[in-house]
Amino acid sequence: MTHICLVISQLFDLFSLVLFCIKTLKKYKKILIIIQRSNGDVFLSLSLIKKIFEYYDSPQIDILVNDDTYQLAKLLPNINFIHTFSYKKKVNNRWLQEKKLLFKLFRKYDLSINLTSSDRSVLYALLASNIKNLGGSKNYLVHIIITIAVSTY
Repeated sequence: MTHICLVISQLFDLFSLVLFCIKTLKKYKKILIIIQRSNGDVFLSLSLIKKIFEYYDSPQIDILVNDDTYQLAKLLPNINFIHTFSYKKKVNNRWLQEKKLLFKLFRKYDLSINLTSSDRSVLYALLASNIKNLGGSKNYLVHIIITIAVSTY
């Protein structure tokens, strides 16, 4: 029971950190949330998506998920578009899928939030953000801190 309370406490701390860092940044219109894990992680992102949608007055929120969690991701409210990554395609066309996905994401978003701890998702988060819209190096540094903080949990 103590372990469950600790995990819930850590998730709440992470959620509070993300919202605090997001509030320090300017208002964003296009946001990418990267969730490359299992169905449970996609489901748990629901509260974050709702809060971001409320705080930023209905921004365009897109998500990046694995293809095996796509069906659950379609049920999430306030999602504009769902990008998918397939590990099956990666085996067949190792770099083609990566190239297409990076081309679709490259600097298309004002803010990207990475909820996954992998090198690939950190790279997607950094490349998806439109650097010139971040308003200077201080805000860009906060953006990188959000990406790293969320990735480490």
